[in-house]
Amino acid sequence: MLDLPKPICDVISDGIANSEVRRKENIINMEVDSKLTGYFLAFLGADIPLLPPTSFADTCKLLRLCDQFEATNEHVNLVRERLVGESKGKLWELLAFASKMDDRNLGLMALKEMNLESFSHGREPEGKYDGLFVNRISDLSLAWQGKLYSSPLKDETVTVNRFCLCTRVSKKGRDYTTRDWEPTQVPGLTFVDSWERNCNGFVTDK
Repeated sequence: MLDLPKPICDVISDGIANSEVRRKENIINMEVDSKLTGYFLAFLGADIPLLPPTSFADTCKLLRLCDQFEATNEHVNLVRERLVGESKGKLWELLAFASKMDDRNLGLMALKEMNLESFSHGREPEGKYDGLFVNRISDLSLAWQGKLYSSPLKDETVTVNRFCLCTRVSKKGRDYTTRDWEPTQVPGLTFVDSWERNCNGFVTDK
């Protein structure tokens, strides 16, 4: 992971050139700065893994590194727990990040921090204003969008008021047509009543 010093002179022999090529091939590129790289190496090498203070964005990068370099479950779970702890006001962002990594466990942890009301209104649990559920879901990977549309929603017949043509009878006994709101039975999608049931459905492949 550490680069070697560059050759002193600009003119190098074939042997040195070949050595330079081999050296570059053996370098592991990490798309993080040196500080975060140091955190990651210390985290992996410690007898008792401990995470230094990191921002939400940097903790996401650490989890990507854990995935890239196949860290142990112990390390991955510690980073997941840190992310959930840092996710207040960012649960939808965390859910989107988990979907990009296809980390179902992290996604479940994010969902359990939500509730049916906040999820169905596309907002954070502590938020006062509704978001837009469709926009929130569109930030997720396509596979997770399908899962989160099918898991918390159920098909059923619902009653809605529709503005339609109606036939009325006047006081003189004559039929006439007018427009009015009428209760109408239509197919619809409604959210399941149990948020726990939705979370449990998310981790299954049914």
